[in-house]
Amino acid sequence: MLELSGLPKKYHAAVFTTPSSTTTTLGWQSWTKPRGFTMCLMTVIGAGGGGGNGFTRATLNQGGGGGGGGGGALCKFLVPMAFLPNSLYVLCGAGGAATAAGIGSYVSVLPNITTRNVLAIADGGGAGGTGTGGAGGAAGAASSAPAVGNARLSAIGH
Repeated sequence: MLELSGLPKKYHAAVFTTPSSTTTTLGWQSWTKPRGFTMCLMTVIGAGGGGGNGFTRATLNQGGGGGGGGGGALCKFLVPMAFLPNSLYVLCGAGGAATAAGIGSYVSVLPNITTRNVLAIADGGGAGGTGTGGAGGAAGAASSAPAVGNARLSAIGH
């Protein structure tokens, strides 16, 4: 006989989007642990950096375009629900304006980025470089993985 009682229930998805804030102190959103589930898969994506400015030039002179912004980091982890508190806080980083880096995204047990509270970080991408008279701007740097000590669950699965 096929035992089906151990199969997971339907999934429960919660999607968080970027608030208008470009800081790490405003825009926190709360997540409440749903009942009846045993595992939680979280995907945290940092915001991309803004592109660089093009070179301002006189008519008929050369001018390079700005470099594209770097992509934000991706952090994905699977954790048993029993290890999570009843509420978590999520901050979705905002994309960078022209010549500005993207803001990182966070999952934390309290609405702040204090190291002891942060479970996962996905850093934002770097800003694109400004074009010059003869060449385009450099591409923005892609974000790197945070140190394990700064985000306890970000290192799981890397």
